[in-house]
Amino acid sequence: MALSNWDTYALDEKSRPTNGVFVSPLGVQVEIYKNWIYVRDTKAWEDGGGYIEPVIMEIQHGELTYKDIHIHAIRGPQNGIYLCVHTSWWSSKEEDEKYMMIGIGCYGYSDHDWIGVQDGSVEFLKEFLTGLVKDYTISEDMIKDIDYEKGLRFNQGDAYFAKALGFETPATEPGEAEGTILEEMIDNMKEGEKDEE
Repeated sequence: MALSNWDTYALDEKSRPTNGVFVSPLGVQVEIYKNWIYVRDTKAWEDGGGYIEPVIMEIQHGELTYKDIHIHAIRGPQNGIYLCVHTSWWSSKEEDEKYMMIGIGCYGYSDHDWIGVQDGSVEFLKEFLTGLVKDYTISEDMIKDIDYEKGLRFNQGDAYFAKALGFETPATEPGEAEGTILEEMIDNMKEGEKDEE
């Protein structure tokens, strides 16, 4: 399916909306792509591994520790992936600095209507993270101060067009998605065809 069918909601450890890409101190990159995760590492990539450089793996669900990252991911509503990726890095100041991204990558349509990430999906993410804390999988200190209300959702296809054409990615609060750029382009083409008749 086209990239414009997918939506992303992601926050860092300071409740700042992100583009769905997390980069660890060692340079490992974790990206929400459609409804799965790509892990990229230029130092570990090898030709013939089945992925385009520098992708080294794809994750659909599960838990993974690789170099300085820890990933926890499950499947959920809207045919989505729900995740927490974090790292602990011992700095030269001998302070334990934590870095984290939580997020959703999901299918953004309901029938033929574009809806994007819904409030219920954000609630599912919260419950998932609460469960990780209860299971002692992650520390409560990592997520207790997250303000989910600051999160924004964006269409992945819109982000692609925005990057290629040099404008800001349109983003809204969950549950308040508007039409996608691709839909608007198609509608404009249809209008142009009608005008020519």
